[in-house]
Amino acid sequence: EDRVGTHLGPVIVNDFYPRLDNLNADPEAAAAAGVTLPPGQADAMRAAAMFSYHRQKMQFDQAARLADALPLPQLWLPHLYVEEIGLPEIDLLVDNLEKELADLSDPPGRAGRTGPSEPAVGHRVAARAAAGKSRWS
Repeated sequence: EDRVGTHLGPVIVNDFYPRLDNLNADPEAAAAAGVTLPPGQADAMRAAAMFSYHRQKMQFDQAARLADALPLPQLWLPHLYVEEIGLPEIDLLVDNLEKELADLSDPPGRAGRTGPSEPAVGHRVAARAAAGKSRWS
């Protein structure tokens, strides 16, 4: 910044998976709730939860490492579970970016934060999509 005489803005961290809680829940507890799982289902659920836990830990660790190396605010954009990005998905990303930018002024000293516990869910997108509209129509 000093060498080029400019101020760097926030860093956009794209494709961030949402934080998932209760990944350590025991699938065997389903039996206590009266749910019968097919053979092998509890093991498959445990393996999926461990994969998600490690993926989540890795992304939070990398965001923290980025914050240490580059002490700028981070704007987190969510992973989109779609094959292609169309207007509704662009609306969702814009909604998230607007929320993240608004949050920059919320607590002072957010530079280098490791992001929100949960990205915005795009509540305005659902209403526009239900009406057959997007931000662009």
